[in-house]
Amino acid sequence: MKKRIFIPVMLIMMLMIVAFNANTSDIPMALTESYDTEQSSVNVFEKSTVNTISHQNEEKQVTITFTDYDYLQSKWQPIIDQFNLENPNISVEFVPLVSDFVEGIQPSDTPERAMKADTSVVFVIPAETSPYLLDLQPLMDVDSDFQADDFWPAARQACLDPLGRPMGLPLNLSANVIFYDEEVFDQADLATPQPGWTIEDFKTTIDSLNQLAETGYSFADAPFESILQSVITQNISNHGGQLDPQTLESEIDWFIQSVKEGKVYPFHSWDYSDTDNDIYKAWQIPFQSSQPPVLWIGNLRSPYPELSIDPAGATDVTITIENSPFTHLAIDRYGVAPFPVGNSTDAQNSTPVTSMGCAVISAGSQNPQAAWKWINYLTNYWYGENDPLLSNQVLAPSRISVTNNSGYWQAIPGEAMDSVNFALSHSFNAQGLYYEKTQIVYKALDRVFASEITLRDALLEAQAEIAALPEPVLETIQPFVVPSSESIKE
Repeated sequence: MKKRIFIPVMLIMMLMIVAFNANTSDIPMALTESYDTEQSSVNVFEKSTVNTISHQNEEKQVTITFTDYDYLQSKWQPIIDQFNLENPNISVEFVPLVSDFVEGIQPSDTPERAMKADTSVVFVIPAETSPYLLDLQPLMDVDSDFQADDFWPAARQACLDPLGRPMGLPLNLSANVIFYDEEVFDQADLATPQPGWTIEDFKTTIDSLNQLAETGYSFADAPFESILQSVITQNISNHGGQLDPQTLESEIDWFIQSVKEGKVYPFHSWDYSDTDNDIYKAWQIPFQSSQPPVLWIGNLRSPYPELSIDPAGATDVTITIENSPFTHLAIDRYGVAPFPVGNSTDAQNSTPVTSMGCAVISAGSQNPQAAWKWINYLTNYWYGENDPLLSNQVLAPSRISVTNNSGYWQAIPGEAMDSVNFALSHSFNAQGLYYEKTQIVYKALDRVFASEITLRDALLEAQAEIAALPEPVLETIQPFVVPSSESIKE
């Protein structure tokens, strides 16, 4: 079960790991496109203020600790120093965590982080690690300055545990979008996708593209975030966490037919036993042909789809300036559109977005209020600012005000800004409460694509498998206390 929570985002995670260790001397510092505020429809908010929470004794000096991988200390230390300068009664000290690039970032790190320091950053919060973290809801409730509405919709859902409790504050987001080849649209005199386009618009588009003799697949779905994810997630949510196969069948039958007719290259569920991630390589095959798909799913950090970069970080792949996924971003070459919405009036929860880090407080912290002030402070940054890697610059801050005032939009090509803004404004958390259940549906649909089973029977089997899942139960752990910074030094 742990793998099902984590591995589908392995591509993004491994890109982050390699990014921090890549030789970046030849990589440009920023994108060249500028942000014209007069031409953009993006609203600019007032500069975000640091949220605060009162202390019983403002004169008391409190020291709290923050841990992350040792190689990331240079990233965090300037922020720690600035926080300490602005908050003389609180001192944050960095406690390094030894990194392991072979294993990568794992959910199992959470207990070690929680028992090592007051605060840290994690990527997922499964049931087995949730007890090591502090439920933040009581701290949110008493902080009159905390503005939940300042977070993008997906960010508000990003750091929940399986019981729906907020166990962390999101730091940044990786938005999924639909890329498209503008030249094909221009040559065919077809209107390009625009923010707010609907599923019906999408169907019409792939039908029109399919009629062009010189094109292959009209659309390539993704093995990580499918265009069906919104409707599948909503189906499960609308039925108390269970699947309604009859309703879903009527909603996605068009997709199955499009696959059978050769219009759509379908996603394939991740093979959790395949460490080489051959599924991702198979997804790339159409893009290495003379007739690549015209539209496809990716995220803002995605490289050109034809680049043969192994998402598992295999050692036989040499990253050079010519094929680096950190400098050859699809957003710089292709058109960008948000996911289509269900209909013209229902635009909420249409685009799956992945959180790229949750700032958390250890359940063993003896200074939760000071820790809350610190992790809240961390949400006031755009972590891609001044980053030499383009793939990190396009990670969006979790807060709307920070996104609009930090210079983030300067990292997004001007023609893509409205689409990215729409995607973030109408986002839902791709790794949400029903993630494991959506993966069960995807695996069932794989069998339909392979003509092993009918759509109806596949969904009935998925319904039974989902119904048989045990309810999430938090483990009982022994109470623990985070060691003081003095004892760590000893």
